Amino acid sequence: MDYIDTGGFLLWEWLKTLIIFSVIDILFIKKKFRDVIKSPDTFISSLIVASFLLIIRGQQHFSIGLFVLWTIASIILYLILKILYNMFMR
Repeated sequence: MDYIDTGGFLLWEWLKTLIIFSVIDILFIKKKFRDVIKSPDTFISSLIVASFLLIIRGQQHFSIGLFVLWTIASIILYLILKILYNMFMR
């Protein structure tokens, strides 16, 4: 159950930070929504912030292997979403 809790937390924090970074890019940097979605910078930076939040939360039960596992799972999810986006939005 710890794996599911930790992975779920990482994915949830990643999605929240992704939304926040996207809104910042759109409002303050004046990027278009399509440009924000195409750019991997927003995805990678939000994943880094989410991983730091995971480290802070999991100080008691944190292991490097678990961190790497869920980071890889998040990156795979990102790649799947990117491929689906490119298939249907172009």
